Amino acid sequence: MSVQITIRDVPEKVRDELAARAALQGNPCRNFFTASCGYVARPSVDAWLQQFDVGEARRAGVRRGNPQERMLIDVERRCRFLRRGSSAR
Repeated sequence: MSVQITIRDVPEKVRDELAARAALQGNPCRNFFTASCGYVARPSVDAWLQQFDVGEARRAGVRRGNPQERMLIDVERRCRFLRRGSSAR
């Protein structure tokens, strides 16, 4: 179910820029704003990392040596890297 949102006090320059970007994509402003809000509302990297648990995937039956395991190891390494990067901010 969708809801209506009103945004007040948007500077005219900002509104014009957003309208120009929508026009470049061939979209009406309404569609452009809806897509932009959806993009902004996606889970952050930190939220995604909190949901991801390699140990849980292993307990669910992913075994060492198969393609899923290699993918999990890669994701686990990337998660560790991202965690270090996000904690350094």
